[in-house]
Amino acid sequence: MSGSGKKQLEWTTRSSVNVLQIEEYIAADNPVAAQKVTNEIIKVAQNLCESPLMGHSGRRAGTREIVIPHYPYFISYRLTSKKVIVLAVIHQSRKYP
Repeated sequence: MSGSGKKQLEWTTRSSVNVLQIEEYIAADNPVAAQKVTNEIIKVAQNLCESPLMGHSGRRAGTREIVIPHYPYFISYRLTSKKVIVLAVIHQSRKYP
C-alpha cells in the first residue's frame, strides 16, 4: 500500500443506495436532518482519502469500518494502493454479516 498521496474515493452501487435510503428515511420526518446526516457520511468518507487508516479492522476480512460521529451509522470500506472503496453504510443496530 502506498504511503504517500491522497487516495481516490469510490462508492459502490450498494453504498450509494445505502446513503439514498438513509436520506429518504430521515427526510420523511425531517428533511433538514436528512441533509445533515448525508453530508456527515460524505465528509467522513472523504476524510478517509487523507487518512485511510482512521477506521478499525472490519467484521469482514480485508475491510475496515469507521463510525459516523454523532449518528448511528458506520462505513464499511476496503483499501487498495490508490483507492478507498466505500462498500456499505450501515445503521449500527442492523446485523451486518
